Amino acid sequence: QAFKVLKRANLQLFIDWALQEVSNGKYSSSLIQLAALTPPYTPFDVNDLLNNTLTEIGVKILSDSDAINAFVYELLGKYDNEEIDSESLLHLLNDLHIDSLGLRVLSLTDFYLLNWTIKDFEYGNISTHSPEIKGVDEVYSILQKKINEWKFEYQTLFSNESRE
Repeated sequence: QAFKVLKRANLQLFIDWALQEVSNGKYSSSLIQLAALTPPYTPFDVNDLLNNTLTEIGVKILSDSDAINAFVYELLGKYDNEEIDSESLLHLLNDLHIDSLGLRVLSLTDFYLLNWTIKDFEYGNISTHSPEIKGVDEVYSILQKKINEWKFEYQTLFSNESRE
């Protein structure tokens, strides 16, 4: 859903997902149709089938902001599980920060600044984005702290919403 919100989705990504779901034993008429799509197809065809599929298989459709927050939470989990490295994580979060401006997502500004702080240190021994940080090692220490804070805020927000 996050890719759809950000308008970055490759339509084939949704078709591949549908094929994977069918191979995992899921079934709905729209899922089968989505999995069977072959080019040429339009974004409208894919989006209609995707929305119908998600409804038919009982996937909760998230708001745009919630989809981005859930995607960030998933990315942070992948980092914690060492499935993604720190540079890739910061690059993705930097892009998400920029692309999600105007949406009500949990703040990604700290990650944006850490990304550019590392880039500053690639060119010298001082950062213009975070002058209080003295080196790359300190950035990685701060990164883990910011990840923990963001995940705590996310869990707090969504556990409170589920009780309402």
